[in-house]
Amino acid sequence: MTIPSIYTYYSIKELIFLYIFSCAVEGYWFLKALIANTLIVYFLVKSRKLLICGGILAFLVYAFFAYNQIYKFIHLNFYAYFTFFYHTFNFCIGALIARFNWIEHMQRFSSRTIVIFIAIVVIIHANCVPLYPICPIIYPFLLIPLFMRITTTKHQLCKNLRATAILLYVMQFFALWYFNRHFDDAINHFSVARYAILLPILLIIAQGILYLEKKPHLSFLRYLH
Repeated sequence: MTIPSIYTYYSIKELIFLYIFSCAVEGYWFLKALIANTLIVYFLVKSRKLLICGGILAFLVYAFFAYNQIYKFIHLNFYAYFTFFYHTFNFCIGALIARFNWIEHMQRFSSRTIVIFIAIVVIIHANCVPLYPICPIIYPFLLIPLFMRITTTKHQLCKNLRATAILLYVMQFFALWYFNRHFDDAINHFSVARYAILLPILLIIAQGILYLEKKPHLSFLRYLH
């Protein structure tokens, strides 16, 4: 018996299109963007001028698709957010910060000041539609120095928070899939109720994984985060 192959149903052109523009599995856009943009930035960082030019091009691509989503300049058959090139500029920001060592200047601000700026940007993001695409560009400049403090700290609580956040992201898609299949539509479409139900459950599971990975025969669980 021949096992059906994905290539039986899609041509090479269709597979390429699906990879670039589609997001058939929830959360897949993140892995797709991570793989593709890591390769792109790998070649861009070989030259400072190339990185700057690539960053400018990536910004123009992002700005066009972000504002097109709001003002509908042209009709698209795909949702740009789920494409890897929509997120290339964020990778370029990280590469530019590392290449020009901007992190030293950014870390001069206190954590409290950064958190205040983040709160201001979040409020603007939620209430000012014309500035909506600009806010995600600002976030990396505020979050990177904050995350640098967390990843370099020796405080175990910060490390646990970072590991828990990663586990929550990994588990949320399976949890949402299960929730959508087994819960009433009235609850399912009420996002606050769904959030209140799922978050405690996922937190308990995440903490359970962090506890079990300390066991010698279960140490492989740490690779989840």
